[in-house]
Amino acid sequence: MKALAFAVGVAFAMLAVSIPVAYTAIPAEHRGLQGPTVYFLLVPVLAAMLMVGSALLVPNLFAPYRLAFPLNVTLPVVYGFLLVVSSSLMTHMPTALEQVPPILAPVLGWQNPQILLQVAAGQFVVMSLLALVARKPKGV
Repeated sequence: MKALAFAVGVAFAMLAVSIPVAYTAIPAEHRGLQGPTVYFLLVPVLAAMLMVGSALLVPNLFAPYRLAFPLNVTLPVVYGFLLVVSSSLMTHMPTALEQVPPILAPVLGWQNPQILLQVAAGQFVVMSLLALVARKPKGV
């Protein structure tokens, strides 16, 4: 249960970073809550849900259950991987001859390395700042 509680907090922090980055990646004429934008913004939510689900399957992924050096690097990488997997699964077509429907085309943006690097960098900074805030002073 400790891993699950920690994973929920981490997933929320990662989602809080990835949604604004994703929204700025959407062209201005497509911003709003119409279909393509909703699908594009749904991918980080799915990745966060998969991150929480991974705490049930692999609780050691989140050990030692506090933000410390390896986790502020590895968890954004895992989240980025989950973003790519989620977008791939959403846009997978049964045959290679079919094209991705136009309403799902923006979801392919999550396979763009530039967007993934922006999200990972933002998450690394946020996770590092949270680790500094949560760290206990040595004199206490």
